[in-house]
Amino acid sequence: MVLVRSGGEGKTGICLNRDPDAPSPQMATPESATSPPADTNRDDRRSRGLRRLFSGNRVSRAEEEALLRGFFDNRCDGVYVDVGANDPFLGSTSWIVERTGWSGVLVEPIPALAERLRQERSGRVFNCACSRREDEGKRLKFWIHPQNPGWSTFHREASPWFQDEAVEIDVAVRTLDSILEEADIAEGFELLAMDVEFHEVDVLEGLDLARWQPQLLFVEDHVHDHRLLRHLAARGYRCYRRTGLNSWFIPANSTRKASLWMKWGVFRKYYLALPFRRIKLWYKGLLRR
Repeated sequence: MVLVRSGGEGKTGICLNRDPDAPSPQMATPESATSPPADTNRDDRRSRGLRRLFSGNRVSRAEEEALLRGFFDNRCDGVYVDVGANDPFLGSTSWIVERTGWSGVLVEPIPALAERLRQERSGRVFNCACSRREDEGKRLKFWIHPQNPGWSTFHREASPWFQDEAVEIDVAVRTLDSILEEADIAEGFELLAMDVEFHEVDVLEGLDLARWQPQLLFVEDHVHDHRLLRHLAARGYRCYRRTGLNSWFIPANSTRKASLWMKWGVFRKYYLALPFRRIKLWYKGLLRR
């Protein structure tokens, strides 16, 4: 696993025949550019440490990609299933592994995006939405966000990003079980990625996890409640870590051990910060009325 760090290379040099009484080149700087007092540096470090402690496991996109590839030991022959695939490349979890040789399935309800996926990606594309078993075969209302299709959802009322603007379409609905069977996906496949904007539990209610047993569920979860956490815990999965907006769920009997920092990130997001998030969402709801 490789993490990208910024910063230049260290440089050394030798100064010959320098007057020993002359100031060091490193110290010969204008007064305005001198380092702050040690106490200030300590305060800054303490402040940065507190911000990091309460901001959770925020990582860059490059770091998250490296962590995901490292989770699978940088394999080049895995299988992914991407539900809510959206843009072929921008922010795509499945593209991280597909470009190294993986194959898989892309599920996308917006017709224009599904067509782009067919043209620009190698995975098999299903132009539909996934939901629970009682919705199989139906056509349901789906709301497209005009500025950011990634915010499109079945649950316009739950989304903090919709105001009055929205494009309504009807989309075909299938269970994820039926898609995996048609695509001939092997049980125990590597990666199930989901970005479905408040529809996570509905999608999982159409999936027999005991049968398919994906090695990693990589789910964008805004954590407005504990429904996803409880649903997966009841089916033998635990939250292994958080990166950005994404939760990593692995089988509860996995031998992988989470570090204390990883456990803190999960606790902070799902428990410590949830009451404040609910107050914020309630206030935003008042402003939209």
